[in-house]
Amino acid sequence: MMLGSMYLIQYEIDFTDGDGTASADIKKIPTVDTEDSTVTKFLQEPTITYSKSNNLRNGEKVEVTISLSKTSAEEKKLALKGEFKRSYTS
Repeated sequence: MMLGSMYLIQYEIDFTDGDGTASADIKKIPTVDTEDSTVTKFLQEPTITYSKSNNLRNGEKVEVTISLSKTSAEEKKLALKGEFKRSYTS
């Protein structure tokens, strides 16, 4: 039985670019109706990638992508939907 769909777009982050280095902190994770702590832990530890993360100059655009392992999601009976991809300006 599937727990349900989990939409990556539900993540919320704080983007910072102190000292020319990109960083994102997770503010909010998607909610899933389960008491399984491994599902919550999985959602709290996504992979965050940046189009550029170092030597940022003022006004430079950075694309931030959040992803989760599809295999791990399937093992936890989650169906991943959509994507999280946002552009920020340093």
